[in-house]
Amino acid sequence: MQTKFKTLAVSTLLVTALPAYATNGMNMEGYGPVAHAMGGAALAYDNGTAALMNNPATLALMADGTRLDLAAGFLGPNVSVNGKSSSADAFVMPAFGVAHKRGDFVTGFGVFSQGGMGTEFANAGTFSSLSSMMGSTVADPGLHNRSEVGVGRALIPVAWKVNDRLTLGGSVDYVWATMDLQMLIDGRRFGDMITGMGGSGRFGTANGSLLNALGSMGDVNWGYFNFSDNNRFSGAAKAHG
Repeated sequence: MQTKFKTLAVSTLLVTALPAYATNGMNMEGYGPVAHAMGGAALAYDNGTAALMNNPATLALMADGTRLDLAAGFLGPNVSVNGKSSSADAFVMPAFGVAHKRGDFVTGFGVFSQGGMGTEFANAGTFSSLSSMMGSTVADPGLHNRSEVGVGRALIPVAWKVNDRLTLGGSVDYVWATMDLQMLIDGRRFGDMITGMGGSGRFGTANGSLLNALGSMGDVNWGYFNFSDNNRFSGAAKAHG
């Protein structure tokens, strides 16, 4: 009777559990189909070559021989502002890994998409009406507002089964990241960044040689950050290490 009661209680909790519509920052919520199905849990069982991202020590739990895994993660964000939806709603993140176990030692190689996302809106009118630095109404120039970030990793793992209760693992990890940014900012928000001109700094702070020219410019309608290479697989800003 006690076992039946516990089973009923657990089943009730599972039925009433609410889904979490979220990601884990710049990391995907899971790597590999098994870990995805378990809410991202992946640290203490054999989850194939997804172990390169999760915990390389678990590679030592695989059977002797060579294993190859291919994967394609998909992220479909649904982002909207003021009733306007972002057109960036599909991101495919491929991955592959190979591992070879001989005795108590495992080596391998893999390339994984760690994560990333972005948004794209056709114009600044999505957010609100535009105002100049002096408060005049400004027509929307119709420029895209877009951001896109991607992070990838190439890994070379080594795992060693010390005994039946202990395995050790580590990896050499090469990481690269790319980013595109296209953003229109109106004069009102730009002026708010300039603390010396009465700005509150609520939207950030601005400094540099451009500010020295503001005295002769008069009013400012809008500015545009356009840092994009228009490449579907990379961004204008690149980092690696």
